[in-house]
Amino acid sequence: MMHLDCPIEQKTCHLNGLSQDMVLTMRELREDLKRCHLCPLYGKCHILMRFNDSVQIAIQEVIDEWNLSADYEDK
Repeated sequence: MMHLDCPIEQKTCHLNGLSQDMVLTMRELREDLKRCHLCPLYGKCHILMRFNDSVQIAIQEVIDEWNLSADYEDK
């Protein structure tokens, strides 16, 4: 049961829904990317370069925001 007055629960539920959408989109993208090597622009593809940069930035932001690098340093 969801407590409508809890901002944490609302945001986590919303984020879970977004993550499910993202998982499906990423699966579709992975299938499409399998065909990229057939493209003559594959090695110089600006779309792939921008996407890879965006993913790396997003991962670093999550690591920094949640202080995950400290978790790895402690181990």
